[in-house]
Amino acid sequence: MSLCSVEGAAMVHAARAAGTHLMVGHMKRYDPAYVRLKQELESHDDIRLVRVTTLESAIGPYVAHLGVRRANGVPPDVLARLRASDEERIDQALGDASAVARHVFRWVLLDSLVHELNALRGLLGEPDSIDFADLSPNNVTLVLKFSGIRCVLAWVDLPGIARYQQEFAFYSPERRLTLTFPSPFLRNMPTELTLEGGELDTARSWRTVETVSYEEAFKRELIEFHVNLTHDREPLTSGADGLRDVMLCEAIVRTFESHEGKAE
Repeated sequence: MSLCSVEGAAMVHAARAAGTHLMVGHMKRYDPAYVRLKQELESHDDIRLVRVTTLESAIGPYVAHLGVRRANGVPPDVLARLRASDEERIDQALGDASAVARHVFRWVLLDSLVHELNALRGLLGEPDSIDFADLSPNNVTLVLKFSGIRCVLAWVDLPGIARYQQEFAFYSPERRLTLTFPSPFLRNMPTELTLEGGELDTARSWRTVETVSYEEAFKRELIEFHVNLTHDREPLTSGADGLRDVMLCEAIVRTFESHEGKAE
């Protein structure tokens, strides 16, 4: 949404002052399998662990067939002004944070992991605490707590092969729920929901993999945007919701920069 919460708050204020709605593009929240998972979670109140794993991979092989055209010839002075503007806003967000923290904040947390954080918040609400944060350009590990539920999030950049993978897993004594997202660059590839259960004190167990729909999450997001405009309705992924994501990313950096947030 923005490179700092100050900028994000100004966007939210401007939308309210204009009497209009501001929507942030988080397509995962509109994915049919994500909606189905949310329904399943509402009937389970003993989740003991949440695990989120993202294996980033090379983008090129996923878009080579689309004929993407890249702009050339942008004047160097324009690029320099844009980079300077980025740095100023990151200064507002992080102050004198380390170079590593600044890089991860700009190019990992806000550029990629913000989608995982928003999806988690959509399922579990606001986090109570950030118990651990370890940040590097190729690897991010977080431990968050949502209403007492521990969530372990791992993001790793693996550009060698085109094998993107993302899982959201929820574990309770009686059920295990896993949402597996395909690469967002593959059109109409369904997100799969795996449901596992068993019979108490026996070896009997079962596993079901649901294909909820082939409807594209990006399309559903655009339809939602249209409905919000034509029916004067606050978006599910509103500006205020997106602002909380940016604030959470800033808090993750603060945790990392503190002694408690760094691995010994």
